Amino acid sequence: MRTIQFSYKKIIDHQSSVHWEKKVHQTTHREYFMQSQFYDPKGEFPFFIDLLKEFPQAEKLHYLVSTAAFGIIRDLKGIIPDIVNKQGENSIHFEHYRFEIIRSHIHDQSQHMVALYFYSANIKWLETMGTHLLLEKQEEPNPLEQPGTFKTQLIDITQVHLNIHSYQNINENAYTI
Repeated sequence: MRTIQFSYKKIIDHQSSVHWEKKVHQTTHREYFMQSQFYDPKGEFPFFIDLLKEFPQAEKLHYLVSTAAFGIIRDLKGIIPDIVNKQGENSIHFEHYRFEIIRSHIHDQSQHMVALYFYSANIKWLETMGTHLLLEKQEEPNPLEQPGTFKTQLIDITQVHLNIHSYQNINENAYTI
């Protein structure tokens, strides 16, 4: 059995047009403005990159600012946004995510840019068909279906910022002691 884990990088900036992305942009910029004052109370380093150079411990801002987006990301209900199967459904679940400030400015929200990295659970990879991967669909098993059957989906691996994060080939005949 082969399994893969996807990673997906979602970049959010002032041009983001989807409602949840706008909320992430606004709330994380507001949080950045507040949290950065701890390192630079006089506002002498308005750009994030300059703040990091002057105060290397400001690296913690990635985590501190991410807390503002927690509730918004929770509202995604564990589904990776933007990544769709052949039927146009968002069907890849994420187990965890990571937040990163790409750039920011304390007063200019248009210069605030963040990235969210979503990481899926392990998914059974059944076959490759051109640029599509045939995967077992991540849903609850139906007790009325034939044993040994499962739902599948096709995912186009060329979707922007989608990556195979890890691969595992488990020998089904192997055993452990």
